[in-house]
Amino acid sequence: MIRQLNVYEATQRRLKIIFDYFDYVYVSFSGGKDSSVLLNLCIDYLRKYEPGRKLGVFHMDYEAQYRQTTEYVEQTMASHPDILEALSAVNDNSFGGYGEDEWCKKAADLIRLASVGGEQA
Repeated sequence: MIRQLNVYEATQRRLKIIFDYFDYVYVSFSGGKDSSVLLNLCIDYLRKYEPGRKLGVFHMDYEAQYRQTTEYVEQTMASHPDILEALSAVNDNSFGGYGEDEWCKKAADLIRLASVGGEQA
């Protein structure tokens, strides 16, 4: 009988594949529970199996999130300087906000055209 892997064991196998096949690995880290679990699994994996290897972390600060989330992100990044390389951005004039890119504008135009009388419904 084939033994079924539990979720943690399956994750460890997937992380091994990722870190074996890719020289540069990045995690998008919002500070929420899902990305926090993924980031911590990656940190634990690297500490155990690949000490000295770095992990890129991208965090986008929208300047409209809870202070506690921002503090948690900063604390997490500061707690693992030997592993984590921060790639962060602030939503300022160099980054358009959500809905300001060309694809969102095209979608908005199509929605307006499809709406009754050219106005949004």
